[in-house]
Amino acid sequence: MTKIKFNKNVKTSGKVKINAMDFVQIFRILLDNAIEATPEHEFIDITLDSQNGTILFSIANPSPPLDASFQKKIFEKGFTTKSLHPEQHGFGLYILQQKVTSYNGKITLQNTTKYHKSYFMICVEI
Repeated sequence: MTKIKFNKNVKTSGKVKINAMDFVQIFRILLDNAIEATPEHEFIDITLDSQNGTILFSIANPSPPLDASFQKKIFEKGFTTKSLHPEQHGFGLYILQQKVTSYNGKITLQNTTKYHKSYFMICVEI
């Protein structure tokens, strides 16, 4: 069973400028990908924060370092590492990128050698 650590620090005032369904879809895509990539008995670290009018999602899962060319490919429509029914995969991160871009947000991918985890941080302006 994969274990999840969840940290949140969200203090917003006024209305959030992201559609609730888009918010949920972005979070779901990130979490689905992290769960699929994480071996049993390992941790996924999730942080939800708000800073300077921006919602920050950070989801980290154990992974060897990902090189720059691979990092660019993961957002291509149809790109997948799954061998079983690949035609049914490879759309989540593409959709995520489209959603984040529609809100003038940004996606930052970050490798870390601490615990061999890759960090994926999504910033969406609120």
